[in-house]
Amino acid sequence: MIARPIRTALIPAACLLLATTAVAQRQPQSQPSLGPVRLPKEWQDRFWGTPQAQAMLKLSPKELTDLVPVQAGFRFCPCPSCDAGERTDPLAWSIEKPKVVRCRKCQGEFPNPSFPAPSPSDKKVPVEKVEVSPGVWHSYPYHDVDDDKADYFDERAYLEAKRDYEARAFLAKAALYCAVRWDDQAPQARDPKLAATAAALILRFAQVYPAYAMHNDRPGVSKLLLPAKVPPPYRHSYQTGKWDWNGSLETPMNLLLAYSLIRDGADWTEAGKLLDCPNPKRTIEEDLFLASAELSARHPDDCTEDSLAVYRGMLSVGRLLGRKDLVIEARSRLAEFARRGFYYDGFWRGADVLSHRRVLGMLEGWIDGLLAEPNGRPVVAIDVPMLDLARSAAAAVASRPPDPEILQASWPVETSLETEHRPMLLGGAGLALLSVGGPGKSLDVEIRGRDSLVDRRCQRLAFRLSLDGVPLLDDLDEHPATADGWDLATASHNTVVVNGLNQRETPQAARTPAPSSDFLYFAAEPDFQVATVSDRHAYPISTRRYRQTFLVSRWGRRRYALSIFEVDGGVQHDQIFHTAYGRKEHWRPNMAATPFAGSLLPPSIEFLPSARPDEGRWFVQAYGEFRPRLRAEASGPCRVDLDRGDGSPPALRLHLLGDSPAGVITAESPDGPPTPHAPAPSGATRSDLIVRRRAEAGAQLTSTFVSLFEPSEPGLAPLDRVGRVDSVADAVVVLVESPEGTEHFIFNRKPGTRVQVQLASGRYVTTDGLAVRVRDDEIVLSGGTYAEANGTLASQPSVRGTITAAERAPSDHGRGWFLTPDKLPEGLAVAGRSLFVEHGDGSVKAWTLDSVEPTAAGTRLWVREEPGFTIDPATDEAAYYQFPLNKAPGPHRFRLAQTTRVRPTARKVAASPAINRPRASSN
Repeated sequence: MIARPIRTALIPAACLLLATTAVAQRQPQSQPSLGPVRLPKEWQDRFWGTPQAQAMLKLSPKELTDLVPVQAGFRFCPCPSCDAGERTDPLAWSIEKPKVVRCRKCQGEFPNPSFPAPSPSDKKVPVEKVEVSPGVWHSYPYHDVDDDKADYFDERAYLEAKRDYEARAFLAKAALYCAVRWDDQAPQARDPKLAATAAALILRFAQVYPAYAMHNDRPGVSKLLLPAKVPPPYRHSYQTGKWDWNGSLETPMNLLLAYSLIRDGADWTEAGKLLDCPNPKRTIEEDLFLASAELSARHPDDCTEDSLAVYRGMLSVGRLLGRKDLVIEARSRLAEFARRGFYYDGFWRGADVLSHRRVLGMLEGWIDGLLAEPNGRPVVAIDVPMLDLARSAAAAVASRPPDPEILQASWPVETSLETEHRPMLLGGAGLALLSVGGPGKSLDVEIRGRDSLVDRRCQRLAFRLSLDGVPLLDDLDEHPATADGWDLATASHNTVVVNGLNQRETPQAARTPAPSSDFLYFAAEPDFQVATVSDRHAYPISTRRYRQTFLVSRWGRRRYALSIFEVDGGVQHDQIFHTAYGRKEHWRPNMAATPFAGSLLPPSIEFLPSARPDEGRWFVQAYGEFRPRLRAEASGPCRVDLDRGDGSPPALRLHLLGDSPAGVITAESPDGPPTPHAPAPSGATRSDLIVRRRAEAGAQLTSTFVSLFEPSEPGLAPLDRVGRVDSVADAVVVLVESPEGTEHFIFNRKPGTRVQVQLASGRYVTTDGLAVRVRDDEIVLSGGTYAEANGTLASQPSVRGTITAAERAPSDHGRGWFLTPDKLPEGLAVAGRSLFVEHGDGSVKAWTLDSVEPTAAGTRLWVREEPGFTIDPATDEAAYYQFPLNKAPGPHRFRLAQTTRVRPTARKVAASPAINRPRASSN
């Protein structure tokens, strides 16, 4: 039922029970206006099983409604006694002691003699007043926060307003749980007290809501109180609220759903008598639901994640009250939301996994159902544009299981966010997944080159590695933010740090939005996959090249990944590998190592652990979070194991084959904060590995980090040998020997140009491709046009050209097409291949090609995603109609990523002359 249980306030709690009141049993009827409302049984058991439920049973109907706050409350309030700030939400409320709030940290109860409640005879407690309507004033007493504890100037603790906020949230939840339990019971056995409870609470909220003060209630900002009716314009980002702290949550969904269930079953006449209201239904429907939906709709719509809560409220109220104008307006906004909220590949605009899943959960769990016709007919596709692409895009992060809360509760029926597990490139959002082995037995590499257009975080080019869906190397992006901002630092990710600086290099640049990394290549066969991503914006001052290529390979049951990270520029390069959240393994070098004393911070920077994230601590002091353990020197290929420490094989063998000399440092850094689904003890750490290269004084550094990841598997012997073969400057050759046989990987630093290398076996390979895998019985070529090895030739045509037009034209081929005046080679197998488009400004985007269609004007390239942009024929400028709605100059050149393979039965060519075999350095 609920896609975001926290945002919609469906947190399990005890429910209120009224004393016996006459209630008319609901007559047989069709489904409630908003359809069936389901809460998981474990939620209901938890709700009704708390000690508070026993206390509520003792309250009379009058006592219950008297607990409904008559003033708007504040969510964010610090503890006035200890150092628990308002961002941690330390104060709790209980119906057992309804006059006080209690601090979860210091256990203090407020008000108390040190922090008293206001008194007419004692003017020591200051009070802020607001005229909510002509002649009607609401009072908000407060206590000033000591300067040494305050997070911002003039911070105040509004204890009574916090009490009102918590009481309001609790009682609204109670109304829903009572209504759900009543509706779940057999009609002849329904408990009349449940419907009476819900009815009284809903009506009382409808009576007091019109006088609630509008207010701004944000963490880290002084509170602002406004009259109950303030006309637009309102602040962006839904900063002005009335019912809740966020204006997007204005429609009280708990009460709305409860009312939908008991609308035809509760004795509203009795409820009206109890609260002196002659027309309860009109009061509820007009003064509460309609008024709240219209208020939220008057906020500026920035098409953000919060906007979906507004559309949900508009659709729910429109459906419940038969207001077609609200439904039509919400549908219209959804169309604009799909355009401004999603990249053309279907991923959410923040390029953040958690937010994408929340948005998808809201669309599938709420919006989809609310847009259905009352007879249950399925939603017309145009009602929720981009929804099918959004589902598909979730596959790019398949190694992260969906939030169980989203799976538990959906509306009107349970939905699953399970996605097909397959390799995938999201060329708009800047995400890629390489995956070999299939579901349940996969080796996954997630490459992330996200932009900073929404939250303006530091630009990140990083990767994550998982085995069989379990992360081995990971970052903290999908966990709650750390208190000190460590999760924001580049050094907390699996990437290369240049000169000890965060990506974007300066705090000023980090605050400036930047485009995503450029994915230059992506091709995925079942057993051999290649992806290249380059980032011009990570270190624009220090580096000329900052590029990573991954090759992922499978041979029978054996799976491994090869990374080549090229960095040109700067004086210090640190490649960092972090273990995943909550793992117990530690990095152990397989070479002589000595204890490391001191800090990784430069001596000129003092580590200040108490500094706050908003002071830029994470940008300046990130290396101070590392606690170094061991140091070793690598003069050639070496190996570092991710050791379990119990004598069993390591979870991961990391073969370091990059440039030498290099320092190898093991360290520990803070793990992410615990979550309900991933608990971790306080002070938990992750094991880190830092491979460091430094230039000579005054020199610029060029590094090629070559790393092979070999996961351990039960019943599978480790690789016999892994080494790097001496080669020409523009190529990297890696040798892998295993019980299955011998294979070589050739990486071309300058794809499109010819390189010739010699393998450890003495064979020559000549290619213009990006990557080649050579086994005794086959050659696999990825990128380029040919690879020749010992007389065996693998070749494929070059598919390149210029795009002159783009059009959105949904059909069974895809969502639209690009037009090129060029004629493409016949017989191309293009379905599922990646199409890369490079604009005139150097930016590169990618699409998934479905088919090609010759026309009189040229060739149409049908793509499965939205084309995303159109081209002005007068200026040759591309204008993106999907997020981020930017423009790019022409020309717009395209290329197709292709892979081909041959075995020795293929056509032979003259073999190159043999010379002495090159040396293979291995570990």
